[in-house]
Amino acid sequence: MESCQHLAQHRLESIPGAAHHALLERPEAYGACLERVLQEHESARGPMAGME
Repeated sequence: MESCQHLAQHRLESIPGAAHHALLERPEAYGACLERVLQEHESARGPMAGME
């Protein structure tokens, strides 16, 4: 976890009940985390992003 501390924008998501393979162990929770990150990223870009 400490290796990511130098990144300007980082986050740590913890998925209870999952170890090293969260996608396989808790696919619903993993998908929900991924969806949140993607929605936040898209919101930060603004409504006209990608229309250049």
